[in-house]
Amino acid sequence: MKTQLPKKSSKLLITVILLLCLTIIGAIIASAVLKIYSTPESSELNSKAAIVTNGLECATLGKKIFDLGGNIADVAVTVVLCEGVTCPQSSGIGGGFLLSYYSKSEGIVRTLNARETAPAAATTDMYVGKPNLSVSGGKAVAVPGEIKGLWELHQKFGSLEWKTLLQPVIELCKEGHVVSNYLQNVFGRNEERIFNEPSLREIFIDPETNKLYKEGEKVKRLKLAETLEIIARDGADAIYGGGEIGKKLIEDVQSYGGILTEEDLINYEVKWSTSLTSKIINNQTLHTFPIPSSGAIINFIFNVLSNYKLSHDSLSYHRIIEAFKFAYAKRSYLGDENSTEVLEMMENLLSQSYANEISSMINDTKTFNDVKYYGPLYENSEDQGTAHMSILAPNGDAIVVTNTINYLLGAFFRSQQTGIILNNEMDDFSNPGAPNIYGILPSPANFIKPGKNPLSSMTPTLVIDAKGDIRMIVGGAGGSKIPTAIFATIFNHLYLEKSLSEAIEARRIHHQLTPLELQFETNFDSGIIKELNEKFEHSLLENKPDGGFAAVTGIAITNGKIEASFDPRRGGGIEIF
Repeated sequence: MKTQLPKKSSKLLITVILLLCLTIIGAIIASAVLKIYSTPESSELNSKAAIVTNGLECATLGKKIFDLGGNIADVAVTVVLCEGVTCPQSSGIGGGFLLSYYSKSEGIVRTLNARETAPAAATTDMYVGKPNLSVSGGKAVAVPGEIKGLWELHQKFGSLEWKTLLQPVIELCKEGHVVSNYLQNVFGRNEERIFNEPSLREIFIDPETNKLYKEGEKVKRLKLAETLEIIARDGADAIYGGGEIGKKLIEDVQSYGGILTEEDLINYEVKWSTSLTSKIINNQTLHTFPIPSSGAIINFIFNVLSNYKLSHDSLSYHRIIEAFKFAYAKRSYLGDENSTEVLEMMENLLSQSYANEISSMINDTKTFNDVKYYGPLYENSEDQGTAHMSILAPNGDAIVVTNTINYLLGAFFRSQQTGIILNNEMDDFSNPGAPNIYGILPSPANFIKPGKNPLSSMTPTLVIDAKGDIRMIVGGAGGSKIPTAIFATIFNHLYLEKSLSEAIEARRIHHQLTPLELQFETNFDSGIIKELNEKFEHSLLENKPDGGFAAVTGIAITNGKIEASFDPRRGGGIEIF
């Protein structure tokens, strides 16, 4: 005999079951969404690997490559290409990158410089009296290096087939990538310019609404997908070996008035080197990137501050600010050349005895509002728009990479035959001429020269403990504020013992000597800011959290536990497994 529930009870049971199903489905969806949009997360002790990206979908694509049996070099290829699709305002194959690769089995940190170079037809004075030409249009474009760099990385260390690594990115281009809140804001700030540039309007304007794509909507890059399919088949030769993509790219750049030639692409070479090192707290080793990166000034800042016991108080931050000011003064001596001046400064920046001399110049009662006190040589240009990725492999290897097209949306045009958005990296060089508004002359070490890399603020950074294990993988996107943001993250995590997410999210200060003002984020400790102003005489400039401070992504391993974090200032994607 069957027992039948009353109709009311039956309806109630059905309602409960439906609600339970909806709750479970909602939890699954929320979990997936949180992977991309949430605040940072930590692993359980048994996790072995992590990927953190600026691009919303890129960490997930990287994990898929690990799942296919790929190694960390394979993953880096896919993730870097993905960033160029999902962060078109900051990166892409029309630009370049700096990458550091730690091989745990060898105990070596290799560096790969795939940064853009000046074309053969470039001259030192080509922008004198015509500064806008280095900012947008064809003459702003330097020789892009991204595909050549990724190809070299894969040929040297990759394990999966090249085409396998590009396929997920090709599919993303065809299906469309999700517009992040940050990208929506970039679109909004450049709405009129995008509408007025046909090559950008074609991909960033929804044809159905005739409006810019919004957060959560998808942007398809069909022409770029075609280009990547050819690169998947032909490798780097598609661009750098006389291939069809390189030819089309040159045609389009020259149609915008550019001086780039096919010979520039054929002659482009990446550069392998080793990291710059210095000791920091608990006998750990800081590894930064050599020229054309600004990595040496991070080593220098830590060396200067090693003479003090630092904490969260106004005197400590005064000393940190003074170290920043000296660091940016010394940065003005740097450039991609082997002159005596540059080589001597690089040696000094890594020298503890030189750092001790600088420490003795820090006055614990006041700052100096005279630029000359800090000994700058000249002013340098700054890169603006970048993207950053941090990767930890199950075997303990690590890759940290920052890529860029320089300004937001680069040279502000796209090769319509290839779908590639071009860099305006030529603006990162210094130009001879009149002093800037602070009376500081341009830097000869960073003057334009064919084949030369412009100086960069990008500083992919690793911290390795005394046992040879990765302690931190960290880098940032955001122009001249990158070095101080990386310092702040390491300082907050290793010295103030904050969690990685707290270290990254914490409000920051920044000083780059010129202008002579301390920039601080809204909600930085008001008591400390007040003392820095009233007691130590620092001039202040308050910035909102979205006011240009660098966005950091990082991975930290503490007592076997992995923590991975992106920066809420920009957002990103995380995978821990």
